[in-house]
Amino acid sequence: MPWGEAQNYCRENHIDLATVQSVEDWTTLQEVADEEMFSSFAWIGLYNDFNSWRWSYQEESVVFKSWYSGHPDNSGTGEECAGIHYTGSWFDYYCSDTRPFVCSDESTNATEKMVVIKTLKPWLDAQKYCRENYTDLATVRSRDDNNQIVSLIKNLQSNPWIGLYRDSWKWSDQANLTSSTQLTAQRINRKGENCAGAIYDSTSINADVCSGLHYFYCSIGGADEGAEALHLGNLLQGEDPGEPTEGAERAEENSLPEDQRAFHGNTLYP
Repeated sequence: MPWGEAQNYCRENHIDLATVQSVEDWTTLQEVADEEMFSSFAWIGLYNDFNSWRWSYQEESVVFKSWYSGHPDNSGTGEECAGIHYTGSWFDYYCSDTRPFVCSDESTNATEKMVVIKTLKPWLDAQKYCRENYTDLATVRSRDDNNQIVSLIKNLQSNPWIGLYRDSWKWSDQANLTSSTQLTAQRINRKGENCAGAIYDSTSINADVCSGLHYFYCSIGGADEGAEALHLGNLLQGEDPGEPTEGAERAEENSLPEDQRAFHGNTLYP
């Protein structure tokens, strides 16, 4: 099933899609996969959170939007920060790009609510500068705010940063990414492929379009926290996950309580 449906299923029936980072995670996953003679790609909980755009100042939600047609497009992959064009349209860019930027001053005695800084900085350095000297990178709450910025940036050579940004790859269960997972996320970061799966036979993680139909690992916890469990249903076709797929032996196994027929920890469904 698609990644989003797999996530919903895992959360409704178990804990969440599985987090696979440590050597122990891979070892237990492999043990379960061997038990079921499974070696293919299956969804895990790693995903590129491209819908998490928000403002730097107090993590405000985005209400007013002025994206250029087709944006944000993540065209270069990893475009997680936003800048504004002199026409008022927003574009997504690499946060490491160096650009001028617009700070906002939310103080009650501020004479200028928006201030343009022409020094070129990456987004994070621009954020730090604005927070130290004003309030934060600019928050655009309305067309009036957008127009005010436009009136200030017409002579700039490049589109300046505003306070809009999003998260990158993260785990569905909110586990912190290890450094090795961060490197993996950089490797698999391709346009349109925003959900990840584990490939057992190469002990690797790769990405696919989130609408792809794949088996998936659920974290189910249990007595031996962190261990893996594998159960094959036929959710690709939308059948009951308890429905046997490989004959009477499978049906007999499925008739047992879960803790008697599967390892505690994570479970894999097709």
